[in-house]
Amino acid sequence: GDVLVAFPSSGFHSNGYSLLRKVFADDLESWQEELLKPTRLYHSLIADLRKNIEIHALAHITGGGMDNILRVLPEGHAVELQAWRLPNPFLEVKKRAEMSWPSLLTTLNCGVGLVMYLKSAEFAKLTHLCQQKNYEFWPLGKVVKAPQKVWQLNFSEMEELQK
Repeated sequence: GDVLVAFPSSGFHSNGYSLLRKVFADDLESWQEELLKPTRLYHSLIADLRKNIEIHALAHITGGGMDNILRVLPEGHAVELQAWRLPNPFLEVKKRAEMSWPSLLTTLNCGVGLVMYLKSAEFAKLTHLCQQKNYEFWPLGKVVKAPQKVWQLNFSEMEELQK
């Protein structure tokens, strides 16, 4: 089977700022540093890993959130995501804007800057290389056969993991 691996974002990555300005309007100054963090670039990470790993596809998670993953899936496949711990600023947006999980995950990157789609047989090699280079990553899910290109996630697990 095939797997998805997430590499962290450095923050909001220049997306969702109309929402963010509204959400943080009352205390914009205290959130200024977080909101102005530069977007992480993944060129050197990708260049390093491509030398040793067969990568099916990459998805840059920008505006549109997890829906960006669907663009790189072949027809007849879907994604089963596993829950991950979101950085606090994304949880703060969810709380202040009273957003549902689906809405949040299709609006912001939620801490995921880049998703790599690869054969599960490559995962051990990826783990070894990332540890050598100090690249942070985590398993994000698996690709499964399905009639429609969709992503699925257990929102109860996602909620529980944030506590």
